[in-house]
Amino acid sequence: MKKVNLLIALLLIVCQNTAQSQNSETDPDYAKGLQIYYSGEYTIAVQSFTKAIASNPKNYEAYLYRGNCYAFLHQFKLSERDFNKAREHMKNNAKLDFGYGYLYNEMGNYKKAIEYLDKSIELDSKDALTYNTLGVSYQRIGNPRKAIENYTMAIKYDSTLGVAYSNRGTAIYENQDIAPATSYDIKTAIRDFDKALKFRPGLCLAWRNRGLAYSFIKKYDQALSDLNQAIKCSNNDPIYYINRGTLFTTMGRYPEAIEDLKYAISINKNLPQAYILLGEAFFKNNHTQDAVSYEMEAAIIDKSYSGIADYNIARYYCVSKDKELMMKYLKLAKRNDYFKPIDNLANFLKDAEFLRFKQDKDFDEFRQSVRGNRL
Repeated sequence: MKKVNLLIALLLIVCQNTAQSQNSETDPDYAKGLQIYYSGEYTIAVQSFTKAIASNPKNYEAYLYRGNCYAFLHQFKLSERDFNKAREHMKNNAKLDFGYGYLYNEMGNYKKAIEYLDKSIELDSKDALTYNTLGVSYQRIGNPRKAIENYTMAIKYDSTLGVAYSNRGTAIYENQDIAPATSYDIKTAIRDFDKALKFRPGLCLAWRNRGLAYSFIKKYDQALSDLNQAIKCSNNDPIYYINRGTLFTTMGRYPEAIEDLKYAISINKNLPQAYILLGEAFFKNNHTQDAVSYEMEAAIIDKSYSGIADYNIARYYCVSKDKELMMKYLKLAKRNDYFKPIDNLANFLKDAEFLRFKQDKDFDEFRQSVRGNRL
């Protein structure tokens, strides 16, 4: 028996009273399927809808809901097949267009998802869940303004839809550069997370993202409280431990940071960012060699992390005043394109740790070489 997270279900389930009562009254398998469907037991619901279809091949609502179940279970071909079957006799149906939209979102075909969700809104312009799902589509293609616009419409039509507040808060927090143009800022995001948790206290992601937002504005105690709650809510998500470990490092609580980051790695050994952050925590806890080892491990797991690992190791040797190793790893960082992003170069040029070597001829030549590449 496979039970899918009910947060996912919120993206597609329509209110139960919108299901056609005629099928429920005349077909006990269909009625049972709906009951199980709304409980989130999609694998079991599929069995009931399959029985309903076997007894009445023209029960196209059963195809629709079975297609929804398959979409939740990430059995995309079966979902699309059922939706196509329902489409043969359910023209201009907002629920079906919504189902296609959710399906294509999960398949990563966001252009097609938006096309179907727009159709659904044309047929039912006040469905909050459709606007919320459309917001997800736009957020995934990197259009936060349209995402926020649609989350706002979702909230307009259902002011208790916790997931829409959480999604809008996340879009604002992750795209603060658009805040002046949209009249939203980090405090707005926090208020959205407040609302999300008021209506959905079990929304783990809202606890986590509000914690990150509090951390951004340096309210570390509130951030820690929220991240603790997020981990309590979902204690096997390594990203949550990485987030709390990063916060502990910021707060100067290095042994706790190391514990969290190691635990994240115990859940998933292939998270290079955990090794990078673990290196930083060990370094700040005065264990330079351990720090270097974890940075190197990150580069082994994912070569795209080589530049940042090399740069961090150079920093560690800079602080320990080992010029030879510092220069070795700075040159490796350059070879691995670490200094190509303008922000990385700017941070290096003003980094107080490296400036202690500003009078050194070798270091100054290197500094001018990476600076010159951008002139």
